[in-house]
Amino acid sequence: MSYDALNNKILEMKEDILASIQQNMRIESVRGEAKPEAPYGEGPKAALTDVLELGKRLGFKTGHADNRMGWVEYGEGEEMVGVLGHVDVVPAGAEGWTYPPFAAEIHDNILWGRGCLDDKGPVIGAVYALKAIRDLQLPIDRRIRVLFGSDEECGCSCAEYYVNNGYEMSSGYSIRPVFFLNPSVIYASGIGTQSDPIRLS
Repeated sequence: MSYDALNNKILEMKEDILASIQQNMRIESVRGEAKPEAPYGEGPKAALTDVLELGKRLGFKTGHADNRMGWVEYGEGEEMVGVLGHVDVVPAGAEGWTYPPFAAEIHDNILWGRGCLDDKGPVIGAVYALKAIRDLQLPIDRRIRVLFGSDEECGCSCAEYYVNNGYEMSSGYSIRPVFFLNPSVIYASGIGTQSDPIRLS
């Protein structure tokens, strides 16, 4: 199978993908005080909701496990494969940042900020990958569910809740931190508190 059509489709969506990643990165999704309908605080819920709304806008089935884990799904059939990620982040700290950690700014063709690679970029990239597969009408023989938690950084209680409350299980693939917009994209993880820049060209 040639991947040229898939690669070209991803490149067509590059600006939308980047804009969606930046939007989610600007949500400070650090675990906070539990509230009704926000078990890990307002930030993680907002990041979870943001990806769910993206999935809906793109025309996919979506769902969530009581605002702990969410999913975006494409395909038909009894079998399902899960693509696993998360949208919560650890606290950024006040020092050591070249650019504000939650501003998602681009400087010298590099996207800077907390969550670029761990794990908002890969999650949103996977959602757009579903769009590429659907738009190109590529054949798949089972459902693909992009699953994203909102408490991975504090012990993965979101995943435990998903499992213990009878939500559908699948074979799974972790997507952190491998996601490429095209072969020329270079990823460089930050050092210390300087987290996860993405070079755009």
